Formats: sequence, structure tokens, C-alpha cells
Amino acid sequence: MTSLVPANVGLEAQGETTRAQQAVAMVASIRVQTTEEIAAVSPLLQQIKGELKRLDERKKSITKPLNDALKAVRDLFRPAEDALGQAEGHLKAEIGRAQLAIQEANRAAMEATQAALAQNDVRGAALASGAIQATEAPQGLSYREVYEFRIVDASVLPREFLMPDERRIRAHVAEHGAKAAIPGVVVEKRLAIAARSAG
Repeated sequence: MTSLVPANVGLEAQGETTRAQQAVAMVASIRVQTTEEIAAVSPLLQQIKGELKRLDERKKSITKPLNDALKAVRDLFRPAEDALGQAEGHLKAEIGRAQLAIQEANRAAMEATQAALAQNDVRGAALASGAIQATEAPQGLSYREVYEFRIVDASVLPREFLMPDERRIRAHVAEHGAKAAIPGVVVEKRLAIAARSAG
């Protein structure tokens, strides 16, 4: 498959990767303990931040036209895909409802057949069994039973089916800091470091 990325961009990215890996190797052994050491490494952090910004801008200069073209093509085909998706969904729903109704009718016919046979009513059994319809899928279709669910009362769900609301926990911790007492949650302090890019 032919790549949409020009070869020179691939070579450029390889060179950037090599330089970035060299930067990682250079800073891996740095340990910071004092105020003076923080001041000494700050320019290096800002330089790395500047390199990240430069790489991001370069990447976007390549990907933005591609993303714009991709979006334009998707927008062109979306109405047709949506319409066909609706048609597909409608027919699948109709076939599914019909198949379930046929299965239910067959179950009732089988019960009626068994009840007639239990009473030695051969004619009634034959009539009842004559109502049974074939349920195999036509060529090109396949059926499989799936089970879906609806939550009707979330307040009675067992604990193992509940999910913590991390967005609310995060907001509570951000508001209350170290005093944010939530059972089952440990609040840990870390220092968020922001660096302006050099250049």
C-alpha cells in the first residue's frame, strides 16, 4: 500500500525521533534536589517544551490539510450513509420482530400439538403442528439471540455494577484539596509544573 506521507517527511520524523531520544538519554540521569538545581534545569525544561511546540506545529502543518480533506469526504458521504443506515436498521428491526413472533407462534403450536396428542386427538395435533413455520434464515442472513437491558431503577443496582463518577470526584478534590474526604479515595498531593517554551 502506498503511503500518503512523502518520504522526506518520514526521514524528517526519524531525525526528530533520534534527537528526542538523545534528549531523553541526556536528562535521564539528572536528579534535582535544591533550589539552585531547579534553576539550573529550568532553561532545559523550557527548551524541551519549545521543541515539543515546534514538533506539534510541524505535525499540524502536515496533518491539517489531510484532516480537512478527510472531513470533507466524510461530510460528502455522510447523508447517504445515514439514510442507508436507517433503511438497514428498519429492515433488521422488522425481520427481528417477525422472527421472534414466528418463534412464539411455533412455541404455542408445539404446546397445542402436545396437548392434542396427550388427549389422543390426532386430527387436532395435525392441525396444530401444521401451523409451525420454518425459522431458518434465508441465504445471506443469519440470526443469533442477543440480550439487551434497560435500567429501570439505578438505586437498587448491586455495587459491582456501579461506576465511580471520576469527574465529580476530581471536581470535589480540586475544590477541597487535602480536606477532600471521600470514603474509598486517597487524596495525594503533587506539584503540577508548567513551563513556557523557549523561543
